[in-house]
Amino acid sequence: MAFKFKTFAAVGALIGSLALVGCGQDEKESKPH
Repeated sequence: MAFKFKTFAAVGALIGSLALVGCGQDEKESKPH
């Protein structure tokens, strides 16, 4: 149970960081589409 929670938290943090970086890049650069 604890292992699953840790994995879920790790994946969530990873996706969150990637999404945050992606949004930052989208704001700086103009979207082609």
